[in-house]
Amino acid sequence: MISNVRAFLVSFGALAALAVVILVTVGAAGRGGPKLPPPAYDSGWVVIDPTSTLTLNHNLGIHPDSLVVDLQFMASPILGEAGINNQFYGTGYTFAGFKGAYWSGLTENRIFVFREEDDLSAEKVRIRIWVHR
Repeated sequence: MISNVRAFLVSFGALAALAVVILVTVGAAGRGGPKLPPPAYDSGWVVIDPTSTLTLNHNLGIHPDSLVVDLQFMASPILGEAGINNQFYGTGYTFAGFKGAYWSGLTENRIFVFREEDDLSAEKVRIRIWVHR
């Protein structure tokens, strides 16, 4: 059933512009579908202000070409874009301004996350990183 499926947007490699983007569908827990292993790094939910850049130190010590990154957003009900989402992933422009957030600058030990100035969907962000060998 489609309501029991979660989707993760993941990107391979250090350069987002050159990255291969894959949609990995993960079955609901307990339903026998494919499951992702636990990530090597999970930032947990981190508050990010508009026009801010977070530096998250994952300290995995592994070349970025072997890392798989998942970025999720969370917004409060007050802002109208409630819950976990990926609205304007990579940023976008609307009549209401620049929206969204994105990651960049992935190295062996850190990653940056930037949030646009008019964004309402990424009050908090979560980065998870898997090692792909």
